[in-house]
Amino acid sequence: MFDFGRRQAEVDASRARATEAALAYQQAVLGALEEVETGLVAIESVEARLTDLEIAVTESERAYDQLNALYREGLASFIDVLDAQRTLIGSREALVDSEADLADAIIALNLALAAPTA
Repeated sequence: MFDFGRRQAEVDASRARATEAALAYQQAVLGALEEVETGLVAIESVEARLTDLEIAVTESERAYDQLNALYREGLASFIDVLDAQRTLIGSREALVDSEADLADAIIALNLALAAPTA
């Protein structure tokens, strides 16, 4: 009968542990959501950059082809052709780098989705 508040202390301690566990779970879920959102934003950003780079590569190819044709006709210098070729190669390298960035972003998203919560 007289336990001097021992039972109430045990109840209070159990409630505190339950509250702590709920807060830890909430923090884990919010952390996981943040990782997924970050991954999705990264993928969207890289895809937008890829679209721009694909346009740049197409335009660089067109410029190179035109300058090469002009060079064959004697209307452009070889330096101009080399410069257009350098620009084309740079555009292609940037496109390949962005494709690798997209792959990395997709991998990061998959890891975030598959990661167990603590």
